Amino acid sequence: MKEKPTKNGLVSDPNIDTDEWPPSPAPRNLEGKDRPKWYEMLPYDQFAQYLPQLRYVRGSKAKFSITTFQEISDVAQEIFEKNKSFFRFRVQVDLLAHYIGVKMLEHIYISRCGHKKSRLSELLESNEQQFAIWDQMKTVKEIFASILEKRIQGFVSEEEFEATVERYIDTFDEKSDRIKMAQIIDFLIDDGAVRKAKERVRKNHENKQRAKEAGIRGVK
Repeated sequence: MKEKPTKNGLVSDPNIDTDEWPPSPAPRNLEGKDRPKWYEMLPYDQFAQYLPQLRYVRGSKAKFSITTFQEISDVAQEIFEKNKSFFRFRVQVDLLAHYIGVKMLEHIYISRCGHKKSRLSELLESNEQQFAIWDQMKTVKEIFASILEKRIQGFVSEEEFEATVERYIDTFDEKSDRIKMAQIIDFLIDDGAVRKAKERVRKNHENKQRAKEAGIRGVK
């Protein structure tokens, strides 16, 4: 017998007639003393590896403002502080949390209730793997710009610079993606990335020099 979804999308006992509305509520695992938390009962080992690693918004965008629990905000900040090698900005934690949460709710309140997903939602799901690769490429591109400045400043040698860039390119599993990343870096160099990096280094040096001179003049 096919499982029938309840009002909240969760599958009830198939022997219970859910045509009667509203159906009898199933026992809920509410938080409380000596009760396991609902998020502790999720089978993370089965699905964690399949979660998206979204850090940038692609395509059409929407902005909104919410007020959340202080505890949730503190946890998001802790995630950011302890994973800065992945999250460059705190807002990326909030973006990923919102995306994962909404997709889970979509599955509970739309898919399992028999409602059809929007065509846009289905398209985005089919492209999640490609989005993850693009995000990885964008990260490597930003790291390349930072390493390039260090090369110009003399912190790393030409050999170290090339070896570091090569290691980042090798983080891509597919050969086609490694080739594309190398082409992106070549394009950046041809497009004036070296000149722009030199200009940033020069301006930073001038700003520090002006600040130093202003400090000296301010001493009585």
